[in-house]
Amino acid sequence: MFPVVDGDMLHFRKKLLDTFNGARSMIAGGTLSPMVDLINLIKSDKKLFQFGPAANMHKLKWSRHLEQHAYLHMKEKGFNITNIFTAIDRDGLVGFIWSGTILKLAEEVIKLIPIKEIKYVLKPLLDIIDLLLTAVLLLYNYPGEKHITNTYDLGASNALFAHRYEIGCYGKMMYTVCMMENSTNGGQFYQRGMPCTNCTTGYCEFHEDENGYIEEGDLCEPPKESLSDYLEGFLMVYWIMISALEVEQPLKRNTYYGAAELLYGDRYEIGCHSNWVYSVCFLKKMEYQPWFFDVGVSCFGCQGQCEFWMSEKDGEYEEGDLCVPPKDFYTKQIAEKQQLIEATTNTSMQVSIMILFILVLFFNFRR
Repeated sequence: MFPVVDGDMLHFRKKLLDTFNGARSMIAGGTLSPMVDLINLIKSDKKLFQFGPAANMHKLKWSRHLEQHAYLHMKEKGFNITNIFTAIDRDGLVGFIWSGTILKLAEEVIKLIPIKEIKYVLKPLLDIIDLLLTAVLLLYNYPGEKHITNTYDLGASNALFAHRYEIGCYGKMMYTVCMMENSTNGGQFYQRGMPCTNCTTGYCEFHEDENGYIEEGDLCEPPKESLSDYLEGFLMVYWIMISALEVEQPLKRNTYYGAAELLYGDRYEIGCHSNWVYSVCFLKKMEYQPWFFDVGVSCFGCQGQCEFWMSEKDGEYEEGDLCVPPKDFYTKQIAEKQQLIEATTNTSMQVSIMILFILVLFFNFRR
């Protein structure tokens, strides 16, 4: 993936999920319906298909499996500008082309411009371009009729099927490839009705507003983990148990225990990289301890506080079983992130200056 340089770009997956779920939420809530009604009132020859409201629109979640397929497609097929509005068919999945990270890179370059007046002009212009590009990609192939046949090429409009709840993308500077499962729900984008009134999971999403209040959203929560997710969790536990079978108490000094290293209760950081077959994970070294964790009631020995999560049944917050990382952990994370931003921003600026220098030389040479 193209190296990222700022908050949104450091969270490539979150940025895309927010974009797609934002569009799905607008359809589910019927936000665009008044505008469509007005257009249909003016335009008499061909009516536009309604944009919501939707009773069964799911919230999308990220799939590493689909991300891998997006990566393989990009690696094997590359990019052809003539296919930007067409769907991708791969191994029983459907995909589409999305915008890359070049606009975010341009934003970072703008931040380095010392003249504030120029920043104020260029930044809104980039926001407008980003918004227009999102709208064009999503709606270019949006069907003009309620029922969608299997031969209809939806392009990026594939992201708007209400029953789908997983997406995975892989991106470069100029473009991104996204993949989803291929079912079309009998040719129906969504079921019309008030938001969240026909969720297959039985409950709606909740989110916290700017005042700290918990509010009900417009999207259905995605289904729980599939059998493959549970199988993956089981294999992880099995792998850790195998690694820990011959471990004796007390632990030996200067000895590493493979996957059993995950059992250290004081650890709260991990980083992994995956391919189709396996993953490689790294953790920071720890000072010697006689055992992986202190035996006792969960969260009783936390340095700080215990985790909290929202109950799926009644929306109430409940105490979990894991300790929240120490307070200074987040401060250290922000400092490390800032170092990465500064390093990559400086690199991007150097590249931009080099490109500008080459262009100047080129035009002078032509003269």
